[in-house]
Amino acid sequence: MVGASYPAGITFRPGLRGNRINLLRVQVQVAVSGKKEKFEVKNALTARKVQRVIDGYGVEFVEALRLGPGHYSYSAQVTRQAHSAAEFNAYRQAIGRLMPKLLDAEGRMLQPSGGATRSDMNTYGFTFEARTNAAAGQKVGEPTTFSWEIPSELKTIPLTVEFKDLSLPQ
Repeated sequence: MVGASYPAGITFRPGLRGNRINLLRVQVQVAVSGKKEKFEVKNALTARKVQRVIDGYGVEFVEALRLGPGHYSYSAQVTRQAHSAAEFNAYRQAIGRLMPKLLDAEGRMLQPSGGATRSDMNTYGFTFEARTNAAAGQKVGEPTTFSWEIPSELKTIPLTVEFKDLSLPQ
C-alpha cells in the first residue's frame, strides 16, 4: 500500500528501499471482562426508561415495542458517567460484544433479526429487532423480559507486541 498512512503511525512511501524490518513494536490496550451482572427488566413491553448503575456506568432500558405479529424492537443505552473517555471506549467495545435478549415467559430467547447501534464519547445505544419464529422450530411466545449480561468489572491491560527481523515482500 504505497503512500498509505496507518493509525499506528506507520507510513509507507514510494521509493523506500529495504527488504527487512529489524524491529516492529506495537503497544495496545486489551480490555478484559471479569464479573458480569445481569440487567433484567420484567414486563418489557410495558416498562419504560428503567435505569441502573453498573460499574459506575449508567445503564438504561429504553423500551420494547410490538412492530407487528411476532415482530418486536427493543432499545437500551449506556452512559459514561464519571469515567474517562478511554475507560468508556474500552467499556463500549466490551458491551458491544454482549448481545442483549428478549425472552418469553418460559425464558426462551426470541430470534434476533437486525438492528443498529449508535455511539459517541458519552453514550452507547442500540435498537435491535427480534421475532418469535425461533431457530430449530422451537415455538417462542411474546417477550416478557429484557435481559443483558453486562461487565461489572472491566480491566484494561497494556500489551506490547514485538516482531524482530521481519522480511518484506519483494
